[in-house]
Amino acid sequence: MIGVIISTFECNLSCRYCYEYSDTYRTRTSKIVVNNAFAENLDACEEYISCLSELARRNRRSVQFILHGGEPLLIAPDNLEKLFELIRKNGNPAIQIQTNGTLITQRTAELFHQYDVGIVVSLDGPKSLHDEYRKNAGGFGTYSMVMRAIDLLRNNRVDVSALATVTELSSSRAKDIFTFFSCLGMDFSVNRCFPVLGMQGGISEQTYQTFLSMLFDLYRPTDSEHCGIKIPCFDRCIHDLKWDGSSYCYNPHVSPYVSVFCIPGKTFG
Repeated sequence: MIGVIISTFECNLSCRYCYEYSDTYRTRTSKIVVNNAFAENLDACEEYISCLSELARRNRRSVQFILHGGEPLLIAPDNLEKLFELIRKNGNPAIQIQTNGTLITQRTAELFHQYDVGIVVSLDGPKSLHDEYRKNAGGFGTYSMVMRAIDLLRNNRVDVSALATVTELSSSRAKDIFTFFSCLGMDFSVNRCFPVLGMQGGISEQTYQTFLSMLFDLYRPTDSEHCGIKIPCFDRCIHDLKWDGSSYCYNPHVSPYVSVFCIPGKTFG
């Protein structure tokens, strides 16, 4: 079971393909306000964590909590530690954070190591692909900051992987992306940049399907000469398939149950 915890809607970046880049959404609430809201709603979050953990135990399934945003590392280390403690009170669930990587410090890296927190950084591939869309508030690319964060995490023995958004620029460069992460020795997954009105880089469903086919041909997870990295989004799909005697079909009984708890709004979905 997967429990996604939305810590805040705020983000410190202005990525060109994200709705957060729009003036409509870019409110830039102060970190003090963000952290106060987080702290005030920790009791409700604790109840959610407890309920999902109990549901997993009753159904004999593992549970993973994923901290998401906005940018979850706008939450101060002390508040993050309080959340990790609440999760650890309910056994030993896996903990993961999805982050843009630009706010990772030595303090947070040590905290992630202490609580065995896995980190997924948003990294779209080589510098030319990443920096085209993933900009900071000043309009500058964030590739160098993300790569420094990866080094920092690895130096602190923190498990780190990547999530790459496939854009109009990168949709024809599956081999470049695969080679980049292979050389980096980093597991990665991909998601589609949706063509949202007013945003940049969106691709069609057909374009994304073609990209996935090219990437999967490079991956070949059953190949004995496999490169040593994993692409979890492919592995999950393979895991969820069931052989019916003549072909593979989707098997919903092995697919994870996913729920979302939004801390700022105290809403559950």
